[in-house]
Amino acid sequence: MPVDHIRLSQRAKDQLIKLKRDTGIMQWNILCRWALCTSLAEPSIPPDADHEAFLHWRTTEHQAENMSLPGVIKSDFYTIKETWPDEGQPPYRYMTEVYFPDMETLRSSFFDPDYQQKLAESLNLIADPVFLISEEVLSETAAA
Repeated sequence: MPVDHIRLSQRAKDQLIKLKRDTGIMQWNILCRWALCTSLAEPSIPPDADHEAFLHWRTTEHQAENMSLPGVIKSDFYTIKETWPDEGQPPYRYMTEVYFPDMETLRSSFFDPDYQQKLAESLNLIADPVFLISEEVLSETAAA
């Protein structure tokens, strides 16, 4: 049975209103059709943090949290090696991508108040996190 309505917290509503304002897309049905992923660009870990402990946490406990979100298709974790054009040190050291099949699934999972509370606790391990929501415009695979 299709879902016609989803209840959102006020915070989630505010975030989605901002998304509508920032993208200029004012119709929910268009936003809901997007195949979205969230990307967490992690510029650094706090200065007093243990780098090895962070990587262990990120590739075990936090990865399991990402994968436990309802509807998640996949979650990838990257080390950023360089920028182009070369502008010295990359502004971010790590990036996480978490893929959802559509906006509705993202909203119900990512903006869930219980998940947001767990996420807020996890963000103490990351300095200046940035979340991006992107739309896949084109996906192509090279011929073998």
